[in-house]
Order: sequence, then structure tokens, then C-alpha cells
Amino acid sequence: MIDVSDIVIDTDFAQSYTVYRKTGAWGVGGKFVTSEVTLPYYGTVYPATNHEILQVPEGDRTSIMVCFLSMSNSPFYLSRELSASGLGDGKSGISDQILWQNDRYKIVKIWPYLDFGYWLCIGNRMSGA
Repeated sequence: MIDVSDIVIDTDFAQSYTVYRKTGAWGVGGKFVTSEVTLPYYGTVYPATNHEILQVPEGDRTSIMVCFLSMSNSPFYLSRELSASGLGDGKSGISDQILWQNDRYKIVKIWPYLDFGYWLCIGNRMSGA
């Protein structure tokens, strides 16, 4: 496999964005209690293509969808239970959210291209239409 991670963080393409990661556990009374951490990320960002949008159930939405790439050591997470995935962080949590250009995007799809040195996710803009 060809490692293309250098392109993902190339200064001609990449930019900074912030990932908000919520983890949690079931508390007293059956309520899911979360805590949020802020993580600085750096990678390529581009508008989602028609092909990429067709691959997610949210593809029929009218909101803006954006693709985010990060290095293989900076994963993205969808909502998950403790043991839901071998790619997880070992914690229960809610889908990551990304702050980019003053808008928040909720991750709706992830592709772990780890053999090529990067992660790809699609974020759905949370505000506006």
C-alpha cells in the first residue's frame, strides 16, 4: 500500500480544525452522562462529492456536508458503545463534532484508510440549511 499521509498534511492542502469528542457512561437513573474534550486536528478539508454523499443515509439532506481527512494516529469516532468496534477508543460516546470556519459538523460516516495512512469522514453541518 502507498502511504499518502504526507498529502493529507501538506501545507498546500491542509488546515487546522477542532474535534469535539464526547465520551460518557450510563449513570444513575439510566441517564447517559457525557464529558467533552477539545482536540486540535490538522488535515485536508473539502466539500463532499455527490458520490460520497450517496454512500451515507443522510445523502438526501439539504444541508452542507464536508469531508475531513486526518492522519492515521488521529481517528474520528461515530456514536459507539464500549465494545462496538475494533477501531474504537474503548469508551462509550457520541459522534465527534468538528468546528471548521465557525461552523460545527457532526460526523455521519467514517472511512478508516489506515493502510494508506489517513482517516476520512463526512461531517453534516449542524446549523442552518
